[in-house]
Parts: sequence; structure tokens; C-alpha cells
Amino acid sequence: MRANRHYPAVFGMLGAVFFAAAPASAQCTDQWLPGDGLPGLNGGVNAAAVYDDGTGPALYVGGDFNFAGEVVANRIAKWDGTSWSPLGSGMQGAGYIYVSALTVYNGELIASGKFTAAGGTEVNSIARWDGKSWSPLGNGMNNGVVALTVYNGELIAGGFFTTAGGTPANYIARWDGTTWSPLGSGMNGWVSALTVYNSRVIAGGGFTTAGGTEANSIARWDGASWSPLAGGMNDTVLALTVYDGELIAGGGFTTAGGMEGNAIARWDGTNWSPLGNGMNNWVMALTEYNGELIAGGWFTTAGENVSGYWARWGPDVPLGDLDGDCTVGVFDLLALLAAWGPCADCENCPADLDGDCTVGIFDLLTLLANWG
Repeated sequence: MRANRHYPAVFGMLGAVFFAAAPASAQCTDQWLPGDGLPGLNGGVNAAAVYDDGTGPALYVGGDFNFAGEVVANRIAKWDGTSWSPLGSGMQGAGYIYVSALTVYNGELIASGKFTAAGGTEVNSIARWDGKSWSPLGNGMNNGVVALTVYNGELIAGGFFTTAGGTPANYIARWDGTTWSPLGSGMNGWVSALTVYNSRVIAGGGFTTAGGTEANSIARWDGASWSPLAGGMNDTVLALTVYDGELIAGGGFTTAGGMEGNAIARWDGTNWSPLGNGMNNWVMALTEYNGELIAGGWFTTAGENVSGYWARWGPDVPLGDLDGDCTVGVFDLLALLAAWGPCADCENCPADLDGDCTVGIFDLLTLLANWG
């Protein structure tokens, strides 16, 4: 932020006096909370989705937990805004059992991961929930299903499997509502991320070919064939999303299309480019929230900033920019003066720059200090 040079020095002196004399104020800023008041789970969460089972939209989460609050919920649970509930008896199997992806397809909740039964019914790593009971999607897969998306009316699944519904399908397959089939000849390595961008399925993972064509860790499917994205990455792609009209990829790579891209990069449909200086370790999850790109993973720095395993990518809006033009000026001043006095809603009071739930002299001085 630039120091203000547009108001008399007396404002600076007055500001120093007022700020020095001001008592600590109550803060109304956002902060991380344990699931917005939800009683916690006893294991990791790998996936989340909103689904309406006929009783209204609710949050569904999947992972490697077996309790949600005080409720037994094997690897998957529903939060209705008040309490947790299980989805039947959840997922079962031998060894390490987990749910890794959730999506909605044809009015049903689809869950995938590493399990051999859901609600006591054999399902083999993927299952559907109609709001009352679990059922299989064909014969399922012969290994874990890590990623899901929907494309052209079909469910697309990627993971560690080599057969889907008993049919050869190298790490990626599609479900048309009745049967499984491969997407071309698939990949030569596992698929860990899926999304849709520019009317194409985008798949990321630990492969070097897609459909027999060189495609380093990322490829696109146009409904008939696979093609690479400008050289791809030099290591694994673990997460994909679309943000601000561009495809965003995260993972363990350090270059994308030959360009430096430390664990995260963007694709504009033609070329790869970095997002700042990237991260110092793997990016495992990506999504958009409140107009910003959210990244989660194993990193502890993002760009030049210390960041404990998550970070957001968005415009660097200067403090006091109330009209959203990335400049603090006369219109922001007028907006602040119009809001002068106690905030009607402390959590939605943009002119309250110092977080005391009142728009007053300290907010005015803060705005003036960031003028320009």
C-alpha cells in the first residue's frame, strides 16, 4: 500500500494521536472456525458436495472417518444444518477404506474411493445414494476411484483402476447411466483430478501418455480422442478447477509447459503461465469461493507469504477501497461518510475499516492513509 500524500500533515498527526489513545476494539473479522460450529469428525475429509435427497439441500462429506459428531458414520455423512446423520451403514471393506470424491449425477449422490461395499451392498469403489439406500454402478472398478466429474450427460471417473464394469479401462472411464466404457485407450498411469474446461474433460494425474499420445500429467478429452496441453507438467497433477475463465492445475510439479510453475499454474486455452511464485510444496485441492481461488495442500508458503496449508488468490484490494475500483479516492470517502455511525450488521459493514463495528474517525483516518 502507498503512503498517503494527498491530505495535510495535520491529519497524520491527528491520526497518530487518536490511534495511540484508542483502546483495543472488538474485532469483527472473519476467522477459521471448526466447521462453522459443526461437531467434528474423527478423521480426514477428502470430499464435499451439496445434495438434495428430497428433504432440502444438505452438505455431504466423505473421507476416512467413522464418527461424525457422536454419530457412527462410516466414511460418509450428512449435515442438515443442525445435526449429522449417516448414509445407511456407510462404506465397508478391508484395509484402508476411504471416500475420495463426491458429485451429483442424474439426481443421485455419487461417492467414490477405496471400498468394496456401501450400506452392505457390493459396489467396488463407487456407489450411488438415492436418499434412502446405496446401490452399485454396474460392477464398479477393480481399484480405487479418486476423481469424478460430469460431462455431456455422462459420469466420468478416474483413479487407480484398470477395469470398469469388467471392461478394460485404463485409469479413466465413463458411465452413461447403464454401463461403463473406457475413454479411448485411457492413460498409462493413475488419474487423480478431473474437471471440465472449454467443453473438454480435463484429466490430471501421474501419467505420461493419454490415448497413446504423449501427455505429461495432464490431458484433454473432446469426446472422441485425447490430446496434450502444451507440454504438460514435469510431475504429478493432483487438483483441477476453473477460475476466472482459466483452467487451474495444482500438484507436485515445478514446471508447466516448460514455464516455471511451482505446484500451481494456469492454462488460458493456449499457453501455461504461473500464478505468482507458486507454493513451496504440493497443492492437493482447488476451488473457487467468494470470487477468489482457494488452494489447499502441503505447502507452508504461497508466493512471498507464509501460508499454513491453504491460501487464496485474488485481487490485492487496498484497505479503504469501498467501491471496488482498486483505488482509494473520493467515492470511497463519500461511501464512508454515508455509513457514519454504528454498523447495523457488524459482519457486513465494509466501511468499518478498524473492526470496531462503528464507522468513525479511525476509519476515516485509515482511509486517508491509504489514499490513491
